[in-house]
Amino acid sequence: MLKKSRRLVTKQFNEVMAKGRVSRTPLFVVRTLGGFKDTRLAAVMPQKIAKKAVIRNMAKRTIYQAVESIFDKIRNGTHALIIAKTDISSADIMEVSAELLEVLR
Repeated sequence: MLKKSRRLVTKQFNEVMAKGRVSRTPLFVVRTLGGFKDTRLAAVMPQKIAKKAVIRNMAKRTIYQAVESIFDKIRNGTHALIIAKTDISSADIMEVSAELLEVLR
């Protein structure tokens, strides 16, 4: 799991959502915004995609676990919002981390 100190707070979340640059992959839509002192991320799994909270929480845990393994390789000063797509439930952690690394470098 990603530490709370490495996650976006509400104000930062809203700023990335409004001004962030969008990148799309088969598993994610990633919004990034640079120029900060620290690197922070947030994972979102929309209710429109998965109705059950158990599935949404499992997807977010998978994303946070993948981010934790590649956190030191992410560009410094980046705030990112990772929005999961439906394919995330069938993907393993290695596939998720490889795709995130590709986007967040």
